Amino acid sequence: MNTDKAYAERIASEYAPKRDSKVAALKKLDARARRPAEILAYVLGILSALVLGVGMCLSMGVVGPGTGAAFLGGIVLGLAGLAGAGLNYPLYTTCRVAMAVVNLRRAGRRGEPLIRELRTVGMVDALVSLLTLQNTLIAIHADGRSMAGLTAWTSGGILLVILAVTASSFYQAARPGKH
Repeated sequence: MNTDKAYAERIASEYAPKRDSKVAALKKLDARARRPAEILAYVLGILSALVLGVGMCLSMGVVGPGTGAAFLGGIVLGLAGLAGAGLNYPLYTTCRVAMAVVNLRRAGRRGEPLIRELRTVGMVDALVSLLTLQNTLIAIHADGRSMAGLTAWTSGGILLVILAVTASSFYQAARPGKH
C-alpha cells in the first residue's frame, strides 16, 4: 500500500506544473533577449553560403549553360556570398548591442533589480563583443600600421560606459524602497 502511494505521488509530480526558480527564469529571459541576433546571424550565414554555392556552381559550369556570361555571373554571386559571410559577425554584434541597450532601458522602467542587473551584464557582454570585433578587424586590416591609439580610445570609451552602468546599478540598489 505504501509503495502504491509513493508510485502515485511520483506520477503526479511528473505531470504537475513545474515551478521555475528565479535563476532558471532569468536564463530563459536572457536566451530570449539574445534570440533576434542569433536568428539574424543564422539566416544571413545560411543565405550567404547558398549564394556562394550557387555562384561556384555557375562559375564551374555545374549548372547553367557554361558560357562566359554564366562564369562572370557565378563570380559575382560568389563574391556576394563571401561579402554576406564577411558581414555576418559585424551585423550580429551590432544587433546584440542594440538589443542590449533596448532591453536595459525596458528593464529600468520595470523596476525589478534582478532583471535590470541581468540586462546590465548583457549590455557589458555586448560591448566587450564589440571591442573584440574591432580588434579583430584591426588585426586583419592594419597593414603594419599602429592602431594602438584607436584601440586605447575605444577601449577607454567602453570602459567608461561599463563604469557608468555599474555605478548606476549600485546607485539603483542603494536607493531605499526601490528594490
